[in-house]
Amino acid sequence: MTKESIEQFVLEYTKGVDLLDCVNYAIQNGFEEPEDYNGYGCNIGFIKAEDSSVKDEAGLKEWYLNHHNKYVKKKMDENDSLEFSFPPMFNFVSSQDLNIQLHENGADVEVDNSNGTYLLKIKNGGDNEHDLVIDSLHFKMPWGGDYSPIFE
Repeated sequence: MTKESIEQFVLEYTKGVDLLDCVNYAIQNGFEEPEDYNGYGCNIGFIKAEDSSVKDEAGLKEWYLNHHNKYVKKKMDENDSLEFSFPPMFNFVSSQDLNIQLHENGADVEVDNSNGTYLLKIKNGGDNEHDLVIDSLHFKMPWGGDYSPIFE
């Protein structure tokens, strides 16, 4: 496990989560861009129907479950509820937004953005090409407080 492999893994995961949120937003708006879209603070342009292979909520749910289960230790099935947000949760972070701390059992990665700070606990043993898995995800509000679990 290297900082580079952790960085690539986290950037792939966060980009997928953010794309899911953006496609969900587009589906909810009938793939019609709202006039005030730029005011939402999203770091990418509005996704139009021709830009997405997913066109409906059933396809979005399948993509959501596959993405989650590829990266996260705690697996989901079709009966679990999906969580979407807009603007996107991570909002297309870059490597400069990551603070990676390697340790004996894996890594802790803080992701800072305008929403607050996310803490991802990464461990070996993933069932993907990186052999890594997200063990837990926590969130801290930008105005203070402690981390609250999103999933453990």
